Amino acid sequence: QECHKIMSLWKQNKILNKHSIGRIWSQRSVGELHASRSSSSSVLPTHLTAGKRRRRRKRSLSSEVSQRHFQPDDILTSEYERWKDMTNEVHEFSFSKSASTKDAQMWHQAESCLQIWQKEKDLDRCLELLRCLSSSKLFIKTVPTESLLNPILKLWRSELFVHAENDSAKNVLLPSQMSSLLNRYERIGLIKMDKASHSMILDAASQMKDPKEGVFFAQEYLTNWIEKCQKQKNGQSVRPDVVAIGSIIHAWVGSNLPEAPKRAEEWMNVCTKFLNIQPTTQLYTSVISAWGKQGDAHRAQDWMNRLKQRNLEVDLSAWNGLLSAYAHSNNEQQKKKRGPSPAKQAEQILKEMKQRHGNGELAEAPDVVSHTIVLDAWSRQVLRERNAKAKAQCARRAIQLLEEMKQSPNPSTRPNTISYNTVLATCARAGLVKECESLINEMIHEHSQHPESLVTKMTGVQPTAQSVALLLHAYSRAKMDPMVAAEKAEATLKDLLPTLGIQPNLQIFNNCLSCWAKASNPKTNVPVERATALFEEISSVHGMKPDIVAYTALMNVLGRHGKAMQVQSLLDDLWKTYQDALHSGDPNAKNYKPTPQSLTTVLHAWSTTDPEQTEALLQRMSQDYDAVPNVYSYSVVLKAWARHASSDQYPNAPDRALAILEFMEDHDIVTPNVISYSSVIQAFAEQGRAKEAEGLLNKMLKQLQKDPSGKAVKPDLYTFSAVLFAWSRSNAPHAANRAEAILVRMLELYLSGHLDQPPNVYCYTNVLACIAHSRQPGSSQRALGILRSMQKNQSKNKASRNAAAPNLFSYNTVINAFANEIGRMARRGDDVTNKNIESLMTEVFDLVEEMIDLGENDPKMQPDETTYLTVCKAIQNVRTRSKHKKHVNHLLSIVDQQRYKPTAGMRRQFRELMR
Repeated sequence: QECHKIMSLWKQNKILNKHSIGRIWSQRSVGELHASRSSSSSVLPTHLTAGKRRRRRKRSLSSEVSQRHFQPDDILTSEYERWKDMTNEVHEFSFSKSASTKDAQMWHQAESCLQIWQKEKDLDRCLELLRCLSSSKLFIKTVPTESLLNPILKLWRSELFVHAENDSAKNVLLPSQMSSLLNRYERIGLIKMDKASHSMILDAASQMKDPKEGVFFAQEYLTNWIEKCQKQKNGQSVRPDVVAIGSIIHAWVGSNLPEAPKRAEEWMNVCTKFLNIQPTTQLYTSVISAWGKQGDAHRAQDWMNRLKQRNLEVDLSAWNGLLSAYAHSNNEQQKKKRGPSPAKQAEQILKEMKQRHGNGELAEAPDVVSHTIVLDAWSRQVLRERNAKAKAQCARRAIQLLEEMKQSPNPSTRPNTISYNTVLATCARAGLVKECESLINEMIHEHSQHPESLVTKMTGVQPTAQSVALLLHAYSRAKMDPMVAAEKAEATLKDLLPTLGIQPNLQIFNNCLSCWAKASNPKTNVPVERATALFEEISSVHGMKPDIVAYTALMNVLGRHGKAMQVQSLLDDLWKTYQDALHSGDPNAKNYKPTPQSLTTVLHAWSTTDPEQTEALLQRMSQDYDAVPNVYSYSVVLKAWARHASSDQYPNAPDRALAILEFMEDHDIVTPNVISYSSVIQAFAEQGRAKEAEGLLNKMLKQLQKDPSGKAVKPDLYTFSAVLFAWSRSNAPHAANRAEAILVRMLELYLSGHLDQPPNVYCYTNVLACIAHSRQPGSSQRALGILRSMQKNQSKNKASRNAAAPNLFSYNTVINAFANEIGRMARRGDDVTNKNIESLMTEVFDLVEEMIDLGENDPKMQPDETTYLTVCKAIQNVRTRSKHKKHVNHLLSIVDQQRYKPTAGMRRQFRELMR
């Protein structure tokens, strides 16, 4: 019973540790009870055997304990106070005049106190005792290193780790502070550090999150240690061992700094060349992992080869580090060599691991971590691919690997939650919604079949909040009706999460809000209502604060519906939340600070209604919101001026856009990109200022010629198309010639590799529009020739088949070119001209018949209202009555055959022709 009392006190932290229990019980309670029992008059019967007498004596002893109402708390308190008094006595004696007769006794007492407080895990009293001893002449010998100093350092290291995890390491000595303290004690002879002491300092530094107190201090500490050993040539110095080198390499690998792999390599060279220490497999594995985090598969493979040459055992961790290198590879070398993708190379490494395990060269078989790294490689490969079909192939390969893991006879290879979530991320990035839904259902079924299994990071399958968040992310990227995707995402949030017993987090809400942002349509107000309700539910129902991602998603929804004032109100509310969190000392205040991305969303909202307000907010971003505008922020403002350039309210819109572009060029704050230049060109094009638009294009091409390294901005199809559109809006007599010259230049740049894509249908159609508006003779035949070249390029070049194929607008533009030339010829009125007009009208009707034939396979190519009205325009210019009536009847017969219902404008035009 009394043992139970003491154990309960220990659990309540009234006893410092288990050592106190044994000491107190043995020295006080049991000793006193035995003393009282020996003086007792009760005598056990002599006829009992020895075993029975022992059992009765124990029962009697237990009875006496209960009768005396023994209070262990009093004994613990007295024991604690006794050692406390002894410590105070050492403290007072250390600062008084030392008595030589008591030095040895007091030193022995100080050692006993250090030992007790070290066992009691009282670090403060241990350090205080050491400080007292160092401040006086009390000590007569060095503190024992193995029995006292190293246990104290071990206690300090453990407390430092605990406080560092809770971000409260201010009350514990940092590695640099402990190092300076120990160096002072060692100089005066109080302590003497060994390899273990130095290694614990390095190990503590390697675990620090702050690089200044972590890896940089460890680098300096070990460097000074080596220099000190080199200066002391008597051989009595403590030399670093492989543990110390492992600590510094581990510190660099865990720092995730850009120079970490190179620093780890340097210490490996120090280990072999200067210290003559043979690196272990763990050190090689650390270097391989360092290069793996950097994504440099070539360097990781090089260190793997070195490990094999040393004839050391290559364990599973080294192979997993190599797999991670291929998974994180940036794919630059594969692009140059046109070799297999990093994901395929990682899969080949996994296959080699299996073969080596089968041959007995690898002790452990590739486990779930190895396979999950390969799954992650395919997930990252999706981000590298630009083609949707290639993305889907990567995702399906990841699903196939997951199936192979499930069918594996090795239990350590069975997929866990992390494996499923990795494949979910792969499918979500590829937009494969059905596959994501199937994986979630599979996880639910797997967990229902084995609900009693332990779900950890390594074993077990159970849907988590991250799994649901990835499913919602798939809905936001799915190639389906955005409204349907948003409805499914919210249904998952409302129905599936309570069924799984998962509490929604901010990531789930943010992904659901992103779905509604994608489904935004000005024709309906449903996305605004649903997104606003979800945003309010975050704080009102679940008690969470919406972060910057949630605010940005709601701003995106409201901005797409033209609600710029509400978006601005949300931005002000977000800024107030950030300021309140900052003043209250909230460590998560950075989660509410407006970012350039969120402010660009506000710029988007203002850009549709007020370009001046958009530019004003851009200028206030750095001053009012402490956010530096990026190139996308400037591009939104430039697009706003281009959008409103055709309005009479902003006649100087192109000049305002050009001033912003020049500011970007003159200052190093942000570098303009192709969107910036194209937006300014579009602003000039809207007002028909083709000369200024082409001047900007020529400026880009000159910069491209001067800088062949590729840093100059390269114009794209949109840039050339904007210049061609500017010439189509221009009334200059040479507009057609300039447009054709630009088109020829585009083809030359494409063939030389300076333009990524050939001219598309919009580029050709703008040139056709320029020719149709020109007054040059033979313009209709020039337009028809360009149309035939488009058809010819379509049949030859498969890559540009869809891009350069003539569309309905192209045919209508060519017919308009014929109508305009017929009008110019009709004003001459001679017989030769009338014959030419008839031949042109024949070609007009041939084009209409050609459109009808194309419309049988593609309904979009059927003649529309613009086609028939343009033909009417051509017929109006025919002066001969008989020919005029013939063409009208021909047109009406075509309309009747196509069963096209004439519009009001067509009927009015037909009546005028009939007159």
